[in-house]
Amino acid sequence: MNTYVTISAFSTLVMLAILWHLCDSMGHDKRGRICIYITSFVLTVAAALSCRYLQYTQPDNKLGGAILKFCASAPSVILALRGFLAEKNRFDLTVLCAIIIGLISDVVINLNLKAGAAMFAIGHIMYDIAFIREKRPSKKQILIWILLSLAGGAAVFSLRNKVASFPLVIFGAVYQCILVSTVVFSFSLKKIIFAAACIFAVSDIFLIYNMVAQSPFILTLLSLIIYYVSLLAYGIAIWKISYPHEKL
Repeated sequence: MNTYVTISAFSTLVMLAILWHLCDSMGHDKRGRICIYITSFVLTVAAALSCRYLQYTQPDNKLGGAILKFCASAPSVILALRGFLAEKNRFDLTVLCAIIIGLISDVVINLNLKAGAAMFAIGHIMYDIAFIREKRPSKKQILIWILLSLAGGAAVFSLRNKVASFPLVIFGAVYQCILVSTVVFSFSLKKIIFAAACIFAVSDIFLIYNMVAQSPFILTLLSLIIYYVSLLAYGIAIWKISYPHEKL
């Protein structure tokens, strides 16, 4: 592990400790919460940029990339964990587990594409479980999910000539069904939960596009940042909803 990764990881750990403390000392008023959101966002984006820089300059440094990916996801886990500890309900725990699965998936996908993609799908299913338990989807939502899934499936099959194997096309079709369900089933929940699901979906769309097309560097960087921001949005949502001093 080189000096760049060591310094980045150490700095992130220090900031995470500060963030944990801020949740106690400054989470009781609006200005304090805004400070926590800004700190989390800056930390997440800085770690994501560091990760992308390392991938660009040292593509073979898998360990360093994994550490920086962990750093980028950690603020989301911290906030979701604080939210869960505040109330310890099933919804918070399920979303927290989904965020952690996302963190692990992000590391695994660099080592094994199929395993990482499968874990991402499991993470989305965890979000679905949380959303359905919180509020059962209406018949209208189910109909919208089916229609969007059929449209998405058609789009995936239209790209089959650009994908290496037919089983991967099938997986892509199934994955987009799960992705669509996460967005549709979150619509009737808190607005911040719906926003997080939409941001996550956008990040996945960018990722799929980057896999089947020769994307410029700026798009690959943007997709990475959007993904980590989506996890952060979930973390903020759980903390904001569950934190005892801010009931929504």
